[in-house]
Amino acid sequence: MTTENVKNVTDDDDDTDYLSLYSSHSLLRVRRQGGSPTIIVKKLMRQSPGELERSEFEQATTEDGLQSLIESNFAAIVATELPDIKGKKLGYKVRVTNERRNFLMARSEEMHRLSFDSFSFLNPKTGRTGDQQYEIEIESLNAAASAKLHAMKHSLLEVLRGGFSFSKSSILCTWITLRAGP
Repeated sequence: MTTENVKNVTDDDDDTDYLSLYSSHSLLRVRRQGGSPTIIVKKLMRQSPGELERSEFEQATTEDGLQSLIESNFAAIVATELPDIKGKKLGYKVRVTNERRNFLMARSEEMHRLSFDSFSFLNPKTGRTGDQQYEIEIESLNAAASAKLHAMKHSLLEVLRGGFSFSKSSILCTWITLRAGP
């Protein structure tokens, strides 16, 4: 296992007033990581305990381009990626601040990315920040790794079902996600 990098990421998530995207396990996100903003759309395709498959769309933009997208209610992106909310007003709903630590794992022909996220949510209306949360994500990076993902999920679920005894100093992960990559 090798360390790939550590990233500090700020995401601003937009949604309708009735949280239509959240309710359908989708998101429209403006990510700021180093340079120019990137628009990200994620939609849940399929989910089972410990495993999910989602579609992802990314579009890099400039600050001026972002402002135009906001003023148009993200019309071009909504038309192609989120047609179910076409015509609904979007607004800034939550900021996610995340420190992500990535590691590459290689075994035989398999390549996986292991990510440890430490994140919190900020409500822009109240200014209140939620508790720190944690996520572990294992993403397959090639076909050999994707073929092993299902078995890896079952092994992890067996460990979790076996029960844990957590002390006050231990970290409980909010989510453990296995995701097939490209």
